[in-house]
Amino acid sequence: MSEHIVLDETAMAAAGQGNVLASRLIHRAHTEPDWYLYAPACALVEADRD
Repeated sequence: MSEHIVLDETAMAAAGQGNVLASRLIHRAHTEPDWYLYAPACALVEADRD
C-alpha cells in the first residue's frame, strides 16, 4: 500500500524549525518504499514567509 502525503506550510515550517515528528515523517518517506511526500509550491512560499 502506498502512502501519499501532502505537506502544508505549517508542516514545512515545523520541519525547518527542527520538529521531531516532521523530521521523522521526512526520514520515513526517504527510507520506506512507496512513501511519497509532496510540497506544493504555494505552501513552500508560505512556509518561507513564516
